Amino acid sequence: MTTDRVEDDELQTAQRSFIDTFPRRFATKTQVANVFADDEFTGRYAREPDYWRKYRSRIEAVTPATCRKRRGNISTRTGW
Repeated sequence: MTTDRVEDDELQTAQRSFIDTFPRRFATKTQVANVFADDEFTGRYAREPDYWRKYRSRIEAVTPATCRKRRGNISTRTGW
């Protein structure tokens, strides 16, 4: 798993999916309330109040190297 390279087209597809479906999280008043209630409950808002404002730019900033680094961190912790 840690030796497979993330292909550019795979990464772009994943990024587009996250970014293009982003507005659906906030499609109704109930969904908006649920998202922010979850943020309060999990402590995300206290840790990172601008999480949703930066969400898209952070997704766009992911590179194949970022994926390899993160995947390495996960496989080290889980023993994969």
